[in-house]
Amino acid sequence: MNEYSHVIREIRSYLLEKDRSENTILTYTSTIREMLQWIGKNPNQIHYSDIYKYKQHLKERKLHTNTLRTLYSGINLFCKRYKIKDREGVILNLPIPKVAPVSRERIPLSIEERDKLYEVSYSDTRDNAIIRCGIEGCLRVSEISALNTDDILKEELVIDGKTETVYMLRIGTGMYAPKDESYGCPIITKETYDALQRWLIDREPKESVKDYQSKLDILEKQLDNTESVNGKKSISEQIRRLKVKQNLAKDSQKALFLNYRGERLSSSSNSIRWMLKEYGIKAGITKNLHPHILRHTGIYFLKQKGFSNAQIQAQSRHKSTLALDRYGKQQLTDTASMIAKTYNNNTKPQPTVKPTIQTSEPKQISNISELESKLIQRLANGEITSEVYSHAILQLKKGKQESNPMYY
Repeated sequence: MNEYSHVIREIRSYLLEKDRSENTILTYTSTIREMLQWIGKNPNQIHYSDIYKYKQHLKERKLHTNTLRTLYSGINLFCKRYKIKDREGVILNLPIPKVAPVSRERIPLSIEERDKLYEVSYSDTRDNAIIRCGIEGCLRVSEISALNTDDILKEELVIDGKTETVYMLRIGTGMYAPKDESYGCPIITKETYDALQRWLIDREPKESVKDYQSKLDILEKQLDNTESVNGKKSISEQIRRLKVKQNLAKDSQKALFLNYRGERLSSSSNSIRWMLKEYGIKAGITKNLHPHILRHTGIYFLKQKGFSNAQIQAQSRHKSTLALDRYGKQQLTDTASMIAKTYNNNTKPQPTVKPTIQTSEPKQISNISELESKLIQRLANGEITSEVYSHAILQLKKGKQESNPMYY
């Protein structure tokens, strides 16, 4: 492993210059290290045939297409940096496998499922606060990770002569805020504000920065008094690592949500993903619980309550209101599905309708269940409003079939 350390350092430095994230750097360096260990050659002696053999090895492992895409990207980066050429003398570049477009269903939690999550997570103040903020603040995982303790806001606003207390979260202002995210202050409820206050009591950041500084002072004195070259290298490495930990400690003092080590919660979704999986099992929720479902649920609830796209955009911080249209379609689909289940599963015998004589009037539909199905279809297509639909169904239940159904 040591013989490849200089390669990994070089790749890491290159990616840092390109401003790649720590997760991307870790993925690429791990991919390249694994490939070099499998090939077992000096990096400068690797032939394109070695790369193709390793590619065949990866195919035989029957990895997922998305995994192969990641691995091939790392291999191509190595070939580019070390000028591995194919038989035609061109820098080797493995074709990245294509994946079929996936339908991005946004299936939110129901109110009952949301309340169940709140209930089962209540004993863990951190997890309960994360779930509440994710839903009410419509937060992305990166935004949850970037929150600091001073981003919890409580404002007294005078509205129509009355003083109202508004609770908010400040998003996108700190140095750890995600890049290219819009700024904003989503509103949260008093219950979520109280949940955050409970978490702040339990929150335990890493040891103080002063503890690290005292250790650094001792090491720096040892470095000055050491004449051995190897000794200086060893102490310098200890100082470097301690400074990294010191920076983490500085950040943990202000980070709102911490991991089990007392450091800022990672922007990687894995920790929150596994947390939700665990609570989903406890709550008996069968849906696929992923971190972004919290944001979907929050936006969907606002849409259900009749908020306009402009109002929801202020809360969700979407760059365009066009992205919010899909939530309206989801709401319409859910409504149509519920109506269909309500009426189409009616087991009561339908009243018999006597045949009518054909006249010049518009053709009447004699089967009520058929008429209901057509009304449901028109509601789902947006051709009629829910008020018109309700009125038509009421007329049917009262037996007033003489009204023209096509009017609705």
